Amino acid sequence: MRIIAILLILIINSCSFNREQNDLLQKIKRYKPEIYKDSFQLELLSTFSKNEIIKLASNKNPNIAIAFFKCLIKKYPSECFQVCLKNIDNKKIMYIQTSYDNQIGMTVGTAMLYFAYDKQNVITEKELNTLIDMAILDFENRWYLGMYVGRFLAKNVNKPDPRYYSSLKQLIISYPEFSNFDNLSLLKYFNNYNISEDSIVINKFIKKLLYHDYIYINEALTYIIQSPQLEYFPILEDYYYSKIIGKNFRADEIYFELKLFMEAILQYKSPKAIKIIDGLVNDVNFHSDGFELVPKEHIYQLLKNTDSTSYFIDVTKTLKKKINHQKLAKIDF
Repeated sequence: MRIIAILLILIINSCSFNREQNDLLQKIKRYKPEIYKDSFQLELLSTFSKNEIIKLASNKNPNIAIAFFKCLIKKYPSECFQVCLKNIDNKKIMYIQTSYDNQIGMTVGTAMLYFAYDKQNVITEKELNTLIDMAILDFENRWYLGMYVGRFLAKNVNKPDPRYYSSLKQLIISYPEFSNFDNLSLLKYFNNYNISEDSIVINKFIKKLLYHDYIYINEALTYIIQSPQLEYFPILEDYYYSKIIGKNFRADEIYFELKLFMEAILQYKSPKAIKIIDGLVNDVNFHSDGFELVPKEHIYQLLKNTDSTSYFIDVTKTLKKKINHQKLAKIDF
């Protein structure tokens, strides 16, 4: 009798959805085009009960999970946070259409956050911070929440939480393992702990970040421009002699590849900085990408716009005699 009872339970569970419900689930699994329509979501809401929707929002199939999570957002928003919390460690990747021409790979948990917080705002800031807290304290296993952690660090940069110190220090030391991250906010946040012995850790991180990332979008350079400590200049100087001098960079009327690097150098008023600026004029090779070649004009423009103390005035005056003012006007245009 006991065996028969168990078999009956299994049969009942396997047939827990009727034919109409199963047809709808199969459409979601097969990713049929109609699942994107609002009318399809309304059909799900009218066909499945609240408890069924909550259960299906944690389904092993990520397409089903997200389809029913969207139903929760629409009709039962108060349930979203608990479901999101339950699924936050689901690392299955799915591609979410974030705009008409862009898809981003997200884990199931991140996709839920995207729809519930970024798109519909049914998860509160306090609830989001609960998830961020979990991510920071165990970032090695919750790296996929990096976008939200980065936003949190940027927003709270001036009040670093002591509980996060060890985790963030380890994150900095482990770079570039988690390189796809808002490293600029991480640097600012961590630096504001104001622990003197961490200057070595920060300097190493800046150097690794500088050499690891592209020169034209480099977060280390942006950080140095915003916080030009004296101990950072030798890092820039080493980079110049090892990675820039004698190399080839783009410099035409719409783009100057060394813009950030030069802006960082201009933060330092020293003979060595003047020497590097002079080297950018005379010892670095430049090319264009179908436009006019204008490296001297770009360098002159940056000097004129950035050197408010006129420390580099001699270089600026010398360069002014060599530039083509029509080309300079094209850059400005």
